[in-house]
Amino acid sequence: MNYPFYYFRHWVDGQSENAQGFMWFQKEVNASERKEIEKKCPKPFRRNLEWGKFFLSFASDEFGYQEVVQEIYGENPDDFEWSHSTKEKFQSALDQWAKETHKISPLLFVIGPENEHTIDAWEGASLKGLNDLFVKIEKNLNDDFRHELKKNRTLKENFKLMMDAMEGIVECVEDEKMKETNKEQLKKILPSRKN
Repeated sequence: MNYPFYYFRHWVDGQSENAQGFMWFQKEVNASERKEIEKKCPKPFRRNLEWGKFFLSFASDEFGYQEVVQEIYGENPDDFEWSHSTKEKFQSALDQWAKETHKISPLLFVIGPENEHTIDAWEGASLKGLNDLFVKIEKNLNDDFRHELKKNRTLKENFKLMMDAMEGIVECVEDEKMKETNKEQLKKILPSRKN
């Protein structure tokens, strides 16, 4: 893959009242790295960051996501609809944060904040690499991580949301045979999402 990490739900469309995305790291992120990553987080998500051993959940407030993005990145804060320029500026801010985060602590994948999106070249390449990605994720799912999920309810809920998002991402795979393979692989390597 010619991209630094896998990136799903890459393009924002501004169709959601609220939004949540995820970052999965190649290694455990230490406290000083977390602090640096949090400082660089785009404002619409800065108040709702939840850490797990290998992943970060970032979310907007329950209401007002569209308005906050419009206020920061839009030309006219009174417009309800995001212009193409607003979407580009906001996506650029998300991409910049992801790339800077990757320099601080290497990312394995990012799931962008919106369900409704357009699949671009980066996500297309990421979808083609799902088999390899699932093998890499499996390496992180050790007993310590599973124990952490059992004892931390918020972490467990965010992990389940991330896995639900991943199931939706698998549905974007165009090749039906590959899609079925990806579904089976996801079931095998991530059984803890059902617990």
